[in-house]
Amino acid sequence: FFRGRTVSSSSTSDDGVRVLSSVKAYSRFLTVYDTCVEFAPSSSSSLASPSGGSGSGSGLGSSLGLESSASAVQQFSFDVVGHPRNSFKFACVMPVSISDNGQGQPRVTTTVVWEYAQGLNAICVGFPTGGFDASKHDTIVDTARAELAEEARLTGGELTCLVDVNAHPGMVESKWCRNRFYPFLCVGADVDANPPPRDKEEDVRMRVCQVTLDELRRLVKSGDMLAPSVQTAFLGLDELSRRGYC
Repeated sequence: FFRGRTVSSSSTSDDGVRVLSSVKAYSRFLTVYDTCVEFAPSSSSSLASPSGGSGSGSGLGSSLGLESSASAVQQFSFDVVGHPRNSFKFACVMPVSISDNGQGQPRVTTTVVWEYAQGLNAICVGFPTGGFDASKHDTIVDTARAELAEEARLTGGELTCLVDVNAHPGMVESKWCRNRFYPFLCVGADVDANPPPRDKEEDVRMRVCQVTLDELRRLVKSGDMLAPSVQTAFLGLDELSRRGYC
């Protein structure tokens, strides 16, 4: 499980941060990289208005003039984690069912999954989520379909990626992680009569529930929902609002 191989070096971000080395230190479910980076000298003017879309900032907002600056090159070491076996990308799917509430109005529900979160030693909630597997999936859309069937026991439906699946780099999972994810909305999926098996550690405590959108909003605020699912919920609710469902 332990490694000492340099997996990347000498790459430079748009903000002048250069990766000097990234050595695989440990690998099991996650891979940990001992990463050394170098910050070039900077001034507040060079950091005031990042332009982006791919990791250098959103390009939105005005600088408050509180940026850090350094007059000399500085080097730092970090622990960076990721899933190289999944090409550092995964899918998170918000499944939605729309029916008539008996009064001529749509009744909208979504399917969530309660599962064991090992870092917290607690049961947390989220949407069906899983990593891209090049041996099984041609695209991240295939990953979304597979996770929908495996975790939520659902198949079919209208699947929409909530970002441009062909141009977007994926949503950031966290600042210390190389993984990025693609959020999806799936409307009208049916129960899968023959779903694929789950991973053993998932099947022990996994529970599938259907909740209303108001209940989903409460789950988002509860602190028990996993971060990629929170972001997917935000984008999914926005898309449902655009379609006139909430």
